[in-house]
Amino acid sequence: MAQYRVPVLENFEWQQPVLNQLSVPPTGPVKGQRYLVTGVPGTGAWFGKGKQIAYCDGTSPWAFTPPSEGMQTFDITTGEVMRYHSSAWSVFQGLQGTQGIQGTQGIQGTQGIQGIQGNAGVAGPTGAMGPTGAQGPTGPGAVYDAAYQCLIISG
Repeated sequence: MAQYRVPVLENFEWQQPVLNQLSVPPTGPVKGQRYLVTGVPGTGAWFGKGKQIAYCDGTSPWAFTPPSEGMQTFDITTGEVMRYHSSAWSVFQGLQGTQGIQGTQGIQGTQGIQGIQGNAGVAGPTGAMGPTGAQGPTGPGAVYDAAYQCLIISG
């Protein structure tokens, strides 16, 4: 499937993924390849294009998208989301941050689903001090139904 560049979409916050972060253009680029230009000012055909996203359009061979505050792209090689903030590209920490998946309020964090107060955490519905836990109001005889968010008590 061919990829085509739509100039109006270049200014969107989320950009199509890049193959890698390079300071030197690769030899024999293929139309549709995208790279995050590292190093300032860049070298060769990328001279003066540091921090920009280089796109092989098949004719130039390179077109460039200058970054703007908050712009994000996925780096296929590293498997990381890159975010442009304060004049620099850096790994986006949202998934591991305070409210991210692994952060204190995220899924695995202290207050997250698996955290101390989360769904499976110590004080969560199925945790030791939760409704069905050993120290909870119904003790080990109850079963927590997560789909309906209720207790099933056999009696």
